Amino acid sequence: MYWINGQQHDALAPSDRGLQFGDGCFTTARVIDGRIELLPWHIERLQQAAQRLMMPLTDWGALESEMARAAESIPLGVVKAILTRGSGGRGYSPQGVKILRALSLAALIPRTTCRGVNRASAWRSARWLWRVIRCLRGLSI
Repeated sequence: MYWINGQQHDALAPSDRGLQFGDGCFTTARVIDGRIELLPWHIERLQQAAQRLMMPLTDWGALESEMARAAESIPLGVVKAILTRGSGGRGYSPQGVKILRALSLAALIPRTTCRGVNRASAWRSARWLWRVIRCLRGLSI
């Protein structure tokens, strides 16, 4: 079960440009005790990605509320927000597509991954990682 534009759904249209062409972006946020960590930062990153991809979403407050609602019953897990350009005609051009889909999915973290990490190292700073925009087609912008 997931939410599309604030409504619960069981399926996504196969004509969605996110499925057809990877036309969209996403963020995955950690949930602890029903609350999303760093939610304003995740929304800001989605706003930047949508702007770069020329995907106009005007109701960011609704998406933030939808993500928070999806996280409410999750003690430890993640919420993933996906923006796609929606369904459109045939071909690669997004011209004429006016529907933007915002999907929110929530999932528990499997017990096997809850053990944590004893030691880790990173070769880049967290600031650099934050600037990477995650696109659905696997490219970073």
